[in-house]
Amino acid sequence: VYFRAHENQNAQAIGVVSSPDGETWSEPVGPILENGSALGGWDNRNMSNPSVVRIDGMARPYVMAYHARSEFGTERSIGLATATSPLGPFDRLDSQTGLSPIVAPVLPPSPTLSWLDSGRTLHPALWYDQASGELHLWYNARTEAVGSLRVFHALSLDAGLTWDRTDVDGLPGPDVIFQGEQPWEGFRTTQVNVIEAPFGPEGSFEIWFTGNEEAVGAAAGTATDWARTSMDPILEASSDCERMDGEAVSARGVRYDPGEDAYHWYYGAQSRISASGPCPANVDTIFANGGGTVSYVARAINYAPAIGIDPVPAPAADMVLTGWVEDTGPDTVVVTLNSDVDGYLGAATVAPTGNSDPG
Repeated sequence: VYFRAHENQNAQAIGVVSSPDGETWSEPVGPILENGSALGGWDNRNMSNPSVVRIDGMARPYVMAYHARSEFGTERSIGLATATSPLGPFDRLDSQTGLSPIVAPVLPPSPTLSWLDSGRTLHPALWYDQASGELHLWYNARTEAVGSLRVFHALSLDAGLTWDRTDVDGLPGPDVIFQGEQPWEGFRTTQVNVIEAPFGPEGSFEIWFTGNEEAVGAAAGTATDWARTSMDPILEASSDCERMDGEAVSARGVRYDPGEDAYHWYYGAQSRISASGPCPANVDTIFANGGGTVSYVARAINYAPAIGIDPVPAPAADMVLTGWVEDTGPDTVVVTLNSDVDGYLGAATVAPTGNSDPG
């Protein structure tokens, strides 16, 4: 798990922890990448949102995208760093030879002010296609004016050194892949996490995103064409404000384990330090984010549904079968019925009954 952390709001850095089972974790290793003030200053403040992939055959096969800003401006840009080990350290060197220094952002805002990604580029999410050698990047951006954060896509054929922004609609500027439209999103879709769909056709993806920086939704589609699921938002802040995720939750860190037939999710969580109100602070001295919140990494699991059929009655022309479905996730489950004699019999749709908060 790669994360950003800080002791000073401006001096953020990247760290990493590792685990053999997803439950017990090493002590944090880091910082594995710090502010880049020695490289001209474009990324010497607010380093954040690391996303790492492995690209076989490279001198430095671990490639990290991140965003940062300069000391004197507010413009965020996306940079690149590489390493020989997943635990770092990461250096701003090209992955192919490991020699050439990377002294500028690899994906800055577009220079054309009318384009929708001309204000800042941030929140990178990487995915590498081993078969084609294409490195995909989904990123957030906005215009110069403070407004909606949208999702864009870019493609690299040289391990992230240069990028082509996706533009197939014929209009000026890169295409908007996804944007906030629902009230709960607040017209801000950020911090996307993209994985290859484990059950979909080749070339399809599953996507998680944060809406309005406090709840999480899901989408599915191709690399450049997404559609929302019907269950959004799929995760909101806990109703128990004393929990570590009682203030807000955010996306990132989803993977599917075929051995367990389960999704594992390491998500961002926030609680609020307050001297009064329903949840006063019960903490010792701690460095808080701006606004008095404290950030954590939390864990959630969604196992495949378990399905059982009650004892089958004696065969009859008109039979009623009963059974049960146990599911840990907010899914609508479709149970398909087949007969060894008659083949397909039909399907039963089981609606979710809600999920309890285990505390």
